Amino acid sequence: MTQKYFESQIQDQPFINFLKNSILIVDEYDWLIFEGSPTAMSDWIRFFWIPHKLICLTGSTITQKEETCLDVAFGAKEIKFPTLSSLKSNKTVHASDILLNSCQLDYCKHLYELCMKQTMKTPVILVASGAYQIINTYFKRYRELQFYSMKGVKGSKADAYLEGKFNVRNSKKRFGVLLLTDMQGRGTDLQTSKEIEDSGGLYLIICDVFSKRSTQQIIGRVARLENKGQWRHVLLISGSQDTVEQAIQYRQEFLENENHIKFSKLQTILSQSYQQQQNKQSPDKRKIEDSTNEEQIEETQREISSFEDVNESYLECQSLQPKTKIQNQNKSQLERAASEDVSKQKSSLLPIIKKSLILLMRSRLETVNLKLLKQESNNLKSKVIKTKIQTW
Repeated sequence: MTQKYFESQIQDQPFINFLKNSILIVDEYDWLIFEGSPTAMSDWIRFFWIPHKLICLTGSTITQKEETCLDVAFGAKEIKFPTLSSLKSNKTVHASDILLNSCQLDYCKHLYELCMKQTMKTPVILVASGAYQIINTYFKRYRELQFYSMKGVKGSKADAYLEGKFNVRNSKKRFGVLLLTDMQGRGTDLQTSKEIEDSGGLYLIICDVFSKRSTQQIIGRVARLENKGQWRHVLLISGSQDTVEQAIQYRQEFLENENHIKFSKLQTILSQSYQQQQNKQSPDKRKIEDSTNEEQIEETQREISSFEDVNESYLECQSLQPKTKIQNQNKSQLERAASEDVSKQKSSLLPIIKKSLILLMRSRLETVNLKLLKQESNNLKSKVIKTKIQTW
């Protein structure tokens, strides 16, 4: 599917139902996800939550902010493969950039003269945004050049329209000049030939300053695979005192700051949307968690109750008086003394019992070892009995 057709189907319910059980592969996904306003980008991302599986591809380098947004939106990180240019020699030549600070007429005249000279050897590609209209108007006045303006033409149609024209000399032995918008300049595949390659490859002139990523994609038009290519900036900034390098740097830094703010807003929107989606999709999960928590509380109460019962019996064992046939006048005094001893022992045991309860709660109420408690109870009981016998 082309992007245009895909966009026409995103409101179609049968198409959405089909996507739910499909694997969607998106080429140049950053054109869809990372273009436009934060709201528009978040709409595309939410739409990409629909497919059963999603595979996204791009030849561009994404920023740290964009990586963060991908992680928030899809819980995924980018897998990077080495570029062809890193494996083989890059045949693209960067000619010296030019900055003109005069008027629009002088700028267009300078561009035209460059094209007149270069089209004797190779085709020329002009990529413009703000300067598009003045270039288009000026070049259409003259007939020496084979000039093609692609404004309003979609990518696939531009490829078909230029096939057999752009890379062929006209009756005046000149190649063509192609004027593209920034979007077309990032996605139009242009054919070359052996004659063009022998002359240095396609010749690209970038007439405006674009973001670093867009510039990389535009440069990619003239160096497809192992083809040769030449490119340069030719800019018009009236009254500028900066060098061409400074002008490009300042403008790209401004664009990067704008993108940074935009993606910060997108990250906030995605975090809120993701939380809302989780709340909608997991009512059953919350019920299960609540049920589990209730069961844990009940188990805790049972453990505490059993522990208290054991300790009550333990204390009762301590308070038992040994049966004896000895009768004397001080019997009542001995009983009171024994009762006081037992009370003291009870009070000394209470902190131990409290600490034990706290430890049981923190360790998720491990099962009380009744055998150890009984053994300790018997030991203490025998000690109490021995104490009473000695007292008697």
